[in-house]
Amino acid sequence: MYGVNNVMISLAPLAVMDMGASAAAAGFQGTFFIVFAIVLRTVLMPLTSRIGTKRLMILGAASFAAASALFPFCATYGMFLAVRAVQAAGLAVFWPLSVSSVVDVSDEGNVGWRLGVSRFATSASMAVGPYAAFALGDAMGTGWLYGALLLASCLAIVALAACKLPSDAHGEGAGAVGKSRVARPPRRGALAQFGGGGLWLAGVLLVTLVDSAAAGLVMHFSAIAMGEFDGSLNAASYLSLYSIGGMIASLLLGRALDRGKCGIMLPACIASFGLGVLQLGLPHTSFAGLAVGGVLAGVGNMGVALCCMDIITRRAPLRLRDTALGYRQSCVDIGIAVAATAFGAAFDAAPANYVVFLAWGAIMLCFAAAVCANIAHTARKQRG
Repeated sequence: MYGVNNVMISLAPLAVMDMGASAAAAGFQGTFFIVFAIVLRTVLMPLTSRIGTKRLMILGAASFAAASALFPFCATYGMFLAVRAVQAAGLAVFWPLSVSSVVDVSDEGNVGWRLGVSRFATSASMAVGPYAAFALGDAMGTGWLYGALLLASCLAIVALAACKLPSDAHGEGAGAVGKSRVARPPRRGALAQFGGGGLWLAGVLLVTLVDSAAAGLVMHFSAIAMGEFDGSLNAASYLSLYSIGGMIASLLLGRALDRGKCGIMLPACIASFGLGVLQLGLPHTSFAGLAVGGVLAGVGNMGVALCCMDIITRRAPLRLRDTALGYRQSCVDIGIAVAATAFGAAFDAAPANYVVFLAWGAIMLCFAAAVCANIAHTARKQRG
């Protein structure tokens, strides 16, 4: 499912422009898709307690399958947006529930490792999926490409139907230890219900927003930096290196999380991402420098995501875990969506393109230092 979504991120703007729509319309469909998914998430996530995690995940995969079947018949921009709205249901529920399901089938000592393996699939699909899909489309036509996406979605449905999650063994909506896992969103004092006044969750969501904004900057605008280079590295190659960095982090950092190293990893990964963004703005950067920067950015982005998911799965009350993961995923979507518009305006206003990369990279390094200081302060208070 990650691969299908990553292919559509690249394919959808091209499909819209092939209809004769403007570049602005092509960008708007992506924002519409994300915003509609956020709205649907608030409606669908509470249904976890009624119909179960697995059924909701199957619903999410089915929405991608239905959209893949309908896209070839979209003759107008309005029809395309309507099908993207159907697909948004998959983004709304599948992503946070897939994380929750990984935690359900994990022991406390290997949660980080298994989360890392699941995120490895995300990075691998980003590195391979668009290349493979567009190669198929060029060779066989767009119809075959959508057919492949439909087949992949159907295979995901079959695989999910064959899986037996711990929640199924204890009754729909039960958690891995047999407790009620009600995904009902808190109504009043939303964050306070997560314990500790909700400050820990607010911090996780803030980190997620900053990290996702940087991810949006890299995904949407790394081509600008590559355009000012000598041509030996293009945006697609840079994003592949970025994905490779994510794969490295997903396999190596999960074990560190299981050993309780999140307090060290989180600021280090934010700083790694900041250095990667900073590298995009450095003048006269060599090929090796940009390649290392891409890997650093990928390691940082994936490391921050793993740390935030690990904190939520270990600290959130079981009955609110899916809700907290949904909040985090909404922050990911918001950060990436806002980045496209905000950084686009920043590039227009900046005296030179490299200024934007340097500024956001510096902001992330300062943010990493602030997070590190806060973690150290909290640790001192706990010891005292």
